[in-house]
Amino acid sequence: MKKYLALIFCLSFLNPIYAAPMPALKIAANMYNPPFVMQGANKILYGFDIDMMEHLCNSIERTCQYNLIPFHNILDSVENGTNDIGIGGVTITIERTKAVAFSIPYLLSYAQYLGLKTKEIANFSDASLANKKIGIEAGSVLIDLVNKLTIPNIKVVEFKKLSDLIDALNKQQIDLALMDSATAIYWQNQYHNRIVTIGEPFLYGYGFGIAVNKSNAPLLEEINTALLEYQNNGGFQKAYNQYIAQF
Repeated sequence: MKKYLALIFCLSFLNPIYAAPMPALKIAANMYNPPFVMQGANKILYGFDIDMMEHLCNSIERTCQYNLIPFHNILDSVENGTNDIGIGGVTITIERTKAVAFSIPYLLSYAQYLGLKTKEIANFSDASLANKKIGIEAGSVLIDLVNKLTIPNIKVVEFKKLSDLIDALNKQQIDLALMDSATAIYWQNQYHNRIVTIGEPFLYGYGFGIAVNKSNAPLLEEINTALLEYQNNGGFQKAYNQYIAQF
């Protein structure tokens, strides 16, 4: 009898029902980057990237634990292991892949300029940026992109928060803002065309991806598998229509 009880006791630990739950997935996200990461009443998070992560966490049977930090700290926190992954409109670039691994791209990465409607620029081109102050969120690869332009007297002004960048544009402390195209269109709608997109969206980087610590290949594989399933089950299109296509 004792042998049977001992056998049952041992087998109970092999049964998935009794397996210890996986730890929460620590997710670094920028504090506010619409339409990817936003906060509603009672600080409830929502947005395209949040909906995506909720699905992925459910798929890999982990709980999402969001840690909101400045955008320019996201990749460092993933690289040093403070967070497991990083999200929030993070563009894949060759330089960034030296520090972290990335999932398969889940959206193309487009950027666009924003300006005041009262100072709208006709026939906008790169040459129109001469002698302009361009506001960009700190940590964005768009900073290097603008700095490499051979246009005279461009000054890049970095902002730690996207909201401060928009505030500076409204106060005419900068001439233009540069950000992800979906974000630019969001702000245009929020300000009822007082702020408007300038020029056409342009492609940069290799799409938006989920940043993962390079030493965690199993997690990256799980994320990619779940992401492919999400893109094909209707959830992706629903979130896209809700947060991006509507703008």
